[in-house]
Amino acid sequence: MFKWIRYGVDEIKFLKSFDDLKLFYDQKLPFLIPRLTGNPVRNTDVPPSLQLEPTNYCNLRCISCSGSRSSRKRGFMDSGLFRKIIDDAAHIGVKRVHLYLHGEPVLHPGLADMIRHIKVKNMGITLATNGMLLEKNKIEEILDAGVNSSDYIIFSILGYSKKVHESIMKGVHHETVVKNFNDFLALRKKRNVNGPVIETVFYKMPENAHEERPFIRKWQKVADHVHPVAEISKQFSEFKKNGQTVPIRNRTCKNLWERMTIFWNGDVTRCIADIDGKYVFGSLKEKSVKEIWNCNHLLAIKEIHREGRYIRNLKLCSDCDW
Repeated sequence: MFKWIRYGVDEIKFLKSFDDLKLFYDQKLPFLIPRLTGNPVRNTDVPPSLQLEPTNYCNLRCISCSGSRSSRKRGFMDSGLFRKIIDDAAHIGVKRVHLYLHGEPVLHPGLADMIRHIKVKNMGITLATNGMLLEKNKIEEILDAGVNSSDYIIFSILGYSKKVHESIMKGVHHETVVKNFNDFLALRKKRNVNGPVIETVFYKMPENAHEERPFIRKWQKVADHVHPVAEISKQFSEFKKNGQTVPIRNRTCKNLWERMTIFWNGDVTRCIADIDGKYVFGSLKEKSVKEIWNCNHLLAIKEIHREGRYIRNLKLCSDCDW
């Protein structure tokens, strides 16, 4: 809870105008409150946010991620489907789009157009990236697309040192990511714009746990936020191959209430941990966001969670520690 209090306090520096205050109230506060209180969002009519996958291709092979070994077909979301989903979501009041999932979103050739369309619809954006491909021209495209203080760019950097960072995120070049991060900050400052918020995330695991404190000290000096994640999920990790285990947390899943998870082809799955698409229960090519969000299947899953029966009754959930 303490980290989320600090997170909220850090947001104050982005409240430089009435518009910023309105964006904070409309697009950030609804997601901060559940983390401060420990209670998930309760909204049975409309998903507060979408977890939307531009592509499941990636330029790296991280030891902490099963995405590269996924059995799902690979591809890019086409612009027609994307616009259909965003237009539908905006119409019913969805507040935010997490524009990433099991791939590197910057690989999508239409990423800037995606961001622009989301911003035209007055929705907030969260974009997570490994940072390798965010060269100056890409950064300029993102800034030109209309991002503001309601939006987040998250750099996943899984090591303080070059050695650890590159050993976990296979194919990454530490100096390139650091340069791209600093370039983003510099270009934002040059334009004198109040956003996007730029943060780093550190997923703790046995290979990098010893670098957590120096990582936080280093990046707190430059990033708007530093977000250490206590323990990376088994679903995304090589821990299972190595015979390691992570304690299961006995608590209701927030993701079920906070976001709808959408693959690049429009399929909707129950959870971000569904790497192989085994738990797909609808398609946004065929139905609306609201229809799928309120379907009997998803409502039944939520009821199982409310009653605390998910460890015995839901395979995907019983293996999860998120």
